[in-house]
Amino acid sequence: MIDGLVRRNFVVCSRDIARLEQCPATRVYRLDKKLEEKPHAGLFWGIILHRFLQYATERGPEAARAYIATKKWKELIKLCLAIDLDAIPPGQCEIGYAHNPFDGTARPIFGAFGVNQLNPVNEQWGQADLLADPRPGKPRYLLADYKTGVADEEPIENTQLLGLGTSAIRALGLDAIDVALVRVFASGQLEWRTQTLTREGAGIWENRARRVHVLVLQERRKADKGQRSEFVRGSKCEYCDLRKVCPAWR
Repeated sequence: MIDGLVRRNFVVCSRDIARLEQCPATRVYRLDKKLEEKPHAGLFWGIILHRFLQYATERGPEAARAYIATKKWKELIKLCLAIDLDAIPPGQCEIGYAHNPFDGTARPIFGAFGVNQLNPVNEQWGQADLLADPRPGKPRYLLADYKTGVADEEPIENTQLLGLGTSAIRALGLDAIDVALVRVFASGQLEWRTQTLTREGAGIWENRARRVHVLVLQERRKADKGQRSEFVRGSKCEYCDLRKVCPAWR
């Protein structure tokens, strides 16, 4: 065992699929809590912005504006007040899903600690910022994820949205769903990048998710037998928590 790492049977999240494909060690290890990065201003900025958008949907614009008025960052307040909240379709916020890629089923998960309700042996986790119902002119459900940074990829290339979209298709019995990456600019502008995930596309994702899940389970069995996992350096390392102690980066 490498110093700073602990062996854990954590739940597989769709947002992490590409990294789990690349590096066997990420299927087994987590960073020791003593080495975890402390919350920073950028993290709180994103949390407050997401909470503002959540309140705008769940409680209404005035409640959201009252919430943001209690915060200290003038630039963040200015950003939030500039957002056209009428451009956000009505729906449910922070909806979690447990997706079983082995039998093609999914179920909604409710509660602040929804991820703890999953079976890590055969279920994967994802949580959507917004799930909007069909409405006039928009015949499909819309599943959206807000991004405060640069979002260069397409929605149906984003593993988090692929997992969430597939979960919604399975749970709701849909033929297709629209998935969107919504970039929030400092000016308050919302850029909606939207594509349609079909039932066929969900099946393709499910095959990929199942293959990765099997790799995770196999790697954990190897670790339990005392075999060391390989650390693979690649394009998915940028946001990996293990990087600070990873031997591939030393």
